[in-house]
Amino acid sequence: MKFYPVLMAVFFTLAGCGYEKSCPDCKNNCQIKAGDDKGHCPAPGDCPCNCGDGCECPTCDEGTKPFAASVVSPWELTNMNLDPSGMYRSSDFSNGIFVIENYFLSCPYCNDNAPAVNAFAAAYVDQPAVQVIDLGIDRNDTQYQTWISRHTPNHAVLKDSDRVLTNQLGTRGYPSTYVVDCHLNVVYSHTGTWDSQATAELKNEVDSLLASPCYLTLPTH
Repeated sequence: MKFYPVLMAVFFTLAGCGYEKSCPDCKNNCQIKAGDDKGHCPAPGDCPCNCGDGCECPTCDEGTKPFAASVVSPWELTNMNLDPSGMYRSSDFSNGIFVIENYFLSCPYCNDNAPAVNAFAAAYVDQPAVQVIDLGIDRNDTQYQTWISRHTPNHAVLKDSDRVLTNQLGTRGYPSTYVVDCHLNVVYSHTGTWDSQATAELKNEVDSLLASPCYLTLPTH
């Protein structure tokens, strides 16, 4: 699996897994070499270091990892996958099981993962409790629409440009995926693309939650 850690570059060039970066407050550029193919590359909006000597890439472990929050606050974000776009409120899904993939539009690993997210959403199309969400951190509406036209997501695409929910989730790499239950507890976290193991873990988490009492009162449509 591959992912981008939360890093920032004013510019960067990929060479395997290394990149060059420059932060606005740095006197010196620093060169970071991850030395593998785990996707240690920058995401827009974050600086990876204090920009001194010995600037290093943070350790990035693949797979399930600890997350910052055990519970998140209710959210209200724009759903870009509506025409016209409208608000998506977690409170509208009081029995919801939220499968949230946190990503940014130009992240190649996230884009590679798009078919897997669509397939997962399609597998639960008859389960209205299961809400699959792409949670983007970009700001440009036109770029969202271009991305949506290219990847044709069959689920909500939420714009979290102020990183309100992203920061609560504690995202450290892209894509990162979370399962949030009906009480807004974060019960599962995974960093990286969805290989067969990750997909099986997600399915097990969702199926377990569907079997719990919180969801048994949800009306079918």
